Formats: sequence, C-alpha cells, structure tokens
Amino acid sequence: MSKILKITDGDYKVKTGYAGTITLDTGPQAGAVVITGSLVVNGDYTIVESETLTVKDNVIELNVGETGPGVSLTTAGIIIKRGTGTDTNGFASSDVQIIFDETVQHFDPVTVTNKYGTLIFKYANNTLLGIRTNSINTNGQSLGLINAGNGYITVTGTSNYETKILDYTAWNLAGNPQPAVTVGRTTVIDDDRIPNIKAVKDFVDSSLYYFTTPIIAEGDTSVRTYDDSISGGLSRIVFNVNNVERGQFNDNGFNVDNVRLLSNTVSNTDVTQDLTLTAINSNIKVSGYLNLVDQVTAPADTSGVNKLYSKATTGPGNTGLYFVNTRSGENFEVDGAGPEELVSKKRAILFSMIF
Repeated sequence: MSKILKITDGDYKVKTGYAGTITLDTGPQAGAVVITGSLVVNGDYTIVESETLTVKDNVIELNVGETGPGVSLTTAGIIIKRGTGTDTNGFASSDVQIIFDETVQHFDPVTVTNKYGTLIFKYANNTLLGIRTNSINTNGQSLGLINAGNGYITVTGTSNYETKILDYTAWNLAGNPQPAVTVGRTTVIDDDRIPNIKAVKDFVDSSLYYFTTPIIAEGDTSVRTYDDSISGGLSRIVFNVNNVERGQFNDNGFNVDNVRLLSNTVSNTDVTQDLTLTAINSNIKVSGYLNLVDQVTAPADTSGVNKLYSKATTGPGNTGLYFVNTRSGENFEVDGAGPEELVSKKRAILFSMIF
C-alpha cells in the first residue's frame, strides 16, 4: 500500500551525519525514483550507473557558469571511457575525447588567418582519431584542410581510387602498347571529383599518348609532330598553313613544297618541275665556285631562256660548256654538232685568225 509524506507549508529536508549517504532503495534493478520537479545537484560528481540514459532536452550545456572570455580551463568536452588493456588496433586502450580547446589554432579560410579555439577529436593520449561522415556542409564558405606543418591529403585504403575519377574503359581496351588512336584516352567521369596524383598522371599520360599528334595550332594553321614508335609511319614534323601542308622535317631533311634541304644539298623532289632561284629587283650572287656536273644529254630549248650546262667531251671551243636557246637558230645543226659550245679565249683568237 502506498504511503505519502506531504508537507503543506515550507521545505522538506533530509539530513545525515557528515559525509553520510541517503539511499532510495526500490530493490535491486527494480522500481524507480520519480522526481516531478527540477533536480539540482551541487556536489562535485554526478555518477549515473544505469545502462540506458534518456534525455529529452535537445541541448546539453557544458561548462555552465563560465565567467571568463572563453573556456577559462582552456578545454571543455565529452570523454568516452574505453577501459584498460589492448584495443583492437593492438595499442594500449585510451579514452576518447571530443574537446573544444581554446589554445589550439585552426586556419580560417574566410579571414585567411589562424584563429584560436578548435574542436578536437582525439584519444586521451593526444593522438588524433578519425571521423566517419559522408558530408561536410560549410554553409557556402571555403573549407581549409591541413593548412600547417607537413601533412598531406591521402585516399590510402581505397580500391583503385583513380578509376572513380577517370573512365579507363577505352584505355584498357586499347591494350599495351596502345595504338596511336584517340579512342584510347582516359576521360573525366565527373568534373567535380577530386583526383589523386595517380589519376592526374594517368590522364596526362593518356592525353599525351593519344594526342592528335602533339600540336601547336591556331585555327587551321599548325605544327604537328609524329613518331614512328607510336604512329608506325615516318617520324616527322609537319607544318600546315591554312589547312594545307606546306612543309615538314623528316629523315630526308627539311621539305617545303617540292624543295628539299638535306645536309649541304638543295634539291627538287618533283622531277616534272624546275628548281627556280628568284631574286626580286636584284641579282643572284654566288659567293664561291659554281660547279656544273657533266650532263649526258642536252636540254630542250625553252623560249626566252638560256640554258648553260657542262659535258664530259669538249667540242671545237675546248671548254665543255654548252648553251641552248631559241634565238641562235643553231641549236641542233645538220651535221650533228649539237648545241653551241662556249669558246675559250685562246681558241677564239685562233678562230679569228683562221676566219
């Protein structure tokens, strides 16, 4: 049967001897003590040994009564007891602390300065511990990471993280070594994903490997390089102007249209066309000896042009230098003497004396 102690006027106080204990005994792990009003505990410790603690209040206040600017004791937070012995990582067990520390600085990307007062997740031995979450909301502000010392960001422990950043499908299908086709490049899966250095390296490697021939270009004017180890063709540097190939460097030298420069030789690669040296409003000057290689056959005459050439056999002029034009009317004589030969000085004097 219930018993009620009712005080209708004034306070009610239960007092024991100094350092005594008041026990409300409802039986071992049975019954309940219900307080319908507020509970104020003024002692130094409040110990709750129940297995389940339910708190209806949506905000828990710590360090209540603080009078200083900040936490006067420098730290405030929550401690999670972990017992003793060796934990699952093989280390001595250490309590977990979620602490706000007034003395620890952090970088503020908004003011771009270091500020005191930092929330820390750590073990009681001051070793930092990990946080598992799938999103950090900075309310639209910048996010500072590390910002001091020699730390770095790593994704160690993930499985082929770079494949979550780049699409390797075409690259892997191409085989190794990859052929010189553009379909083998790695491509970006999502513009907003942060790559690791492996993804960056693979993207650069594949881009250079499958570059549509390494190129310097603006519009339809370009300089491109080809390497036989990649393209399978002739190694060369090709110059395109207005989308027309005008020249290239290759094993045969420097070629501009059908003119080729190789070593100390200028040649014409189109046997149907003449090699022409043109000086605009000036003379063509040869500073050195002009060597004419002996020709087997005489050239055909061309209107308005004097053709000078050398033959291994000399005629009456004793020079071996011959010319062909259409003005002399004696290019091919009836007696078969052929084109006219330039006459040496001595022969010219002799002929003048004879004739």
